[in-house]
Amino acid sequence: MLGAYSGDGRLKFCGAVGTGMTARHRVTLTEQLMALSRRTSPFDAVPADIARHARWVTAELVGDVEYREFRGTLRHPSWKGLRPDLSDILNVGVPV
Repeated sequence: MLGAYSGDGRLKFCGAVGTGMTARHRVTLTEQLMALSRRTSPFDAVPADIARHARWVTAELVGDVEYREFRGTLRHPSWKGLRPDLSDILNVGVPV
């Protein structure tokens, strides 16, 4: 699942990405996300059909995702990798 912060600081669901990751990337990302596990959703709202299969994590990682267009959700998203150089953006409340 992917999210972006709105101007008022809420994390908004903006889609899911399932392409662009190698098997090794999936293993590494899963390990990082397991360390951020939480019981509740960090998002303002998530469609029920997607939330039903979710495992929630604290929003601390910044990913780079290429997409074709945005109409409330991303169209044709493709994972490019994590952006550790942008992790500080989450700590200052600046919209992404």
